[in-house]
Amino acid sequence: MIPTNEAKWPPAAMALPHNGMREWATWWAGDTTQLTRFYSGAAQVRPSQLRGGVTGALARFWWGRPDPGASSSARVHVPLAADICSTSAALLFGEELTITGGTDAQHERLDYVLERVGYLTTLQGAAQSAAALGGVYLTAEWDTDEADHPLVRVIDADHATPTFSPWGRLREVTFCHNLEPKDGDERNIWRHFERYAPGLIEHGLFRGTLDNVGKRVPLEEHPAVESIPVDSASEIKTGLDQISAVYVPNITPNPTWRDHPTAKHLGRSDLSGVVSLLDQLDETWSDLMRERRLSKARVFVSDAALDTAGPGSPATFDVDREAFIGVPVLGSVADSKMPVELIQPAMRVEAYLQLVGAMTQDIVRMAGYSPATFGLEDVAGEQTATEVRAKERKSLSTRETKTRNWGTGLADLLELVTAIDHDVFGQGPAWRPALEWPADVQPSLGELSLTVQGFRAARSHSTRNIVQIAQPDLSPEEVDAEVAQILGEDTTTEAVDWAEPV
Repeated sequence: MIPTNEAKWPPAAMALPHNGMREWATWWAGDTTQLTRFYSGAAQVRPSQLRGGVTGALARFWWGRPDPGASSSARVHVPLAADICSTSAALLFGEELTITGGTDAQHERLDYVLERVGYLTTLQGAAQSAAALGGVYLTAEWDTDEADHPLVRVIDADHATPTFSPWGRLREVTFCHNLEPKDGDERNIWRHFERYAPGLIEHGLFRGTLDNVGKRVPLEEHPAVESIPVDSASEIKTGLDQISAVYVPNITPNPTWRDHPTAKHLGRSDLSGVVSLLDQLDETWSDLMRERRLSKARVFVSDAALDTAGPGSPATFDVDREAFIGVPVLGSVADSKMPVELIQPAMRVEAYLQLVGAMTQDIVRMAGYSPATFGLEDVAGEQTATEVRAKERKSLSTRETKTRNWGTGLADLLELVTAIDHDVFGQGPAWRPALEWPADVQPSLGELSLTVQGFRAARSHSTRNIVQIAQPDLSPEEVDAEVAQILGEDTTTEAVDWAEPV
């Protein structure tokens, strides 16, 4: 529901999941300032660091420890969290999906719409958000002044307050968007709320403070939302029986939130359970960078070798000087040293790199992926699809789990797109497309060649089936043409299709 006047924000009912998402989003962004602010918020020791519970645990993270003597470059972040999220998106949508069902005309129109909305790029961004935050929302909308087709929007999970049925179906969701300050007034925070419910989208504009939504005002009071075509009840009627938004959970279930009435339906982030290791990885990598700084060569110079411009002027030393005038050395000859001495400590690189490598592999595995997917295992020579599948078994299993959630969510979304296309743009009837995911690992040409030779020798497959196996991207018409050409060119044996009786 859209909040009432003077309601606290964020809502207490969503405090637990939103706090978790805020932590994951901070690691996903990878900004060192945000990490420091999230875990500490101050440069001095705070009472919370002496407490137990969640507050004390967060404050005791390495990014939350006060270090007054550290320089601005002393803490370094390893963007492994962002790499995990982008890898998840690449595994899911690195190649185009195949949409089946419907007539040729329906396919042609849907292809037109999806091309205009940048379907694959949109899904890759949505998949990254889902991997980071535990899920993502997709909405089907329209703007006749903007486009002659439905539009698809991605909304991050930490901007939403949803309501689910006992069976986990999304019944209603309210999105909150912070708007730019109006007329340079930084004191007021403007929030735009969108409530998606069956048959309608309600819009509300509030002017409030950081932790309070304040009072609801007309949409015309902010230029970002003043042109939204709402009716007298601040609603847009969609004409649909269902809600025009879908939620795609990343991985289910989420054991951390299993007792929360709403959050138990939200899904689990790829970063859940590994943030403490990510924190330790940053600490270890920063120690390595400190080791590098400490191992720099240092020049120690005797006072007698310094040049001075006279009383009151600083003493200096020219490190590029090639010749020195004789300088007296105090002490006995045995104890004497040159007035200029170069010292360079040894750098312990191997030990640090081994520890960083081991920690990285542990984090990747705990996130649900194989180290080979991230290039963390040496690969010698060309590998077969079977060998690749064995090395990346954990990643492929995670991909398979995610495709089940995405398959249902995308089918729901595309059905909404076709319904809006019919109701608003008068394009054909609504229909529910089906999705086919590309193979997780494509066989090499050599493997395909051996497979085809085996089928032909055993006469166990028709020429048509062999063509479909060797070239799965061909359309039925292209397969027919390829079969005809093969049978027409085959002069070594009788030109028959082995699927037919001889």
